[in-house]
Amino acid sequence: MIDGKRYRQVGQIAMDQMMVLLDRPYPVGTEVVLLGKSKEQENTVYDLHKLSGTPPWKITTAFTDRIKRVIVN
Repeated sequence: MIDGKRYRQVGQIAMDQMMVLLDRPYPVGTEVVLLGKSKEQENTVYDLHKLSGTPPWKITTAFTDRIKRVIVN
């Protein structure tokens, strides 16, 4: 999600990278939320599990150190 809007993933996930189809350009450094809240939208690990069929534990252990983590209450 970017700025409270969900975008569709396109192509295959390669290692720890993926592409999404945007409706407009965003500047480098724009926050992208994979899990959590963005405005009124929220993605949980269970939402990703339902969409992908991947077990929840496998989703969380697949994030590499290259992804910045911010934990909020």
